Amino acid sequence: MAFPPKDIMVPLDGSKNAERALTTAIALAKENKARLHLVRVIDPNIYAAYGGGANATVFNEDVRLATENYLEDVAKRVKESGFTNFSTKLLQGNIKSTLARSYPEEHKIDLIMIGATGMNAISQAVMGSVTAYVVRHATVNVFVVKDDA
Repeated sequence: MAFPPKDIMVPLDGSKNAERALTTAIALAKENKARLHLVRVIDPNIYAAYGGGANATVFNEDVRLATENYLEDVAKRVKESGFTNFSTKLLQGNIKSTLARSYPEEHKIDLIMIGATGMNAISQAVMGSVTAYVVRHATVNVFVVKDDA
């Protein structure tokens, strides 16, 4: 990792821990004049259980629109904090591999700041934690932000 980091990726899922990671990343980025990459990944395959055909298309579109609104809200809050050197990105694909490898490699990320746990405890139990996967498979350093508990 380049130190101080110049490109910091923050995966966002709306969870309290992701918000803590964002707050921590903003402070670090301000201190080191780094750029933040605020990333949300949607895996359309996760929503296949909601039915195929038109139902899945409408549901995926609803998820995309809700996520775009969420990222717009995050961008507004980041700007209100006085930080402007950031970008937001909504991606589709495998969440784990996108966060651990694809996006960091494509954008020369040198630090990933991620919440210890995310929104979906059931998914973690079945598929394993996204954070644990990113820690094990990322090719750059990962800073895990834990909750207050």
